[in-house]
Amino acid sequence: MVGTEDVFAYGTLMLPEIVRALLGRLPEGEAARLAGYIRHPIRGEAYPGVIAQPDAAVDGVLWHGLHSGEMALLDAWEGPYYERRRIAVRPCSAIDGPTLAAWAWVVLDHQAAVLEAGDWSATAFREHKAALWIESCGEFCRARARLG
Repeated sequence: MVGTEDVFAYGTLMLPEIVRALLGRLPEGEAARLAGYIRHPIRGEAYPGVIAQPDAAVDGVLWHGLHSGEMALLDAWEGPYYERRRIAVRPCSAIDGPTLAAWAWVVLDHQAAVLEAGDWSATAFREHKAALWIESCGEFCRARARLG
């Protein structure tokens, strides 16, 4: 869509129920892979971060058609460890095809020490943390609405 952006999610925003709670809708999405990055849990948090690593790849979801207000909301939602960067992802439906430009929140270089070893588990997050996160999404959105 004209005037919209695509977002690659590799952590909590891969879960449709989290995206719906934040945006009030569920954009069209598809499985995708981000080459040249690795995902790790962030120490003491329920969510992961990614950093560049040439021989690695991260699977996630490519959400299509986010509007500028939704992008601003996601910028505010993402924590202090990240910056939004333009990246190239490959939809899993066309894994040998061309990459697509999208936005992703990547751990700032000077914040890399907050990353723990190992990979982050979307399954474990969904089982143990997602319900609380959905509630916090609602609280976050209500607070933003009050602030205007």
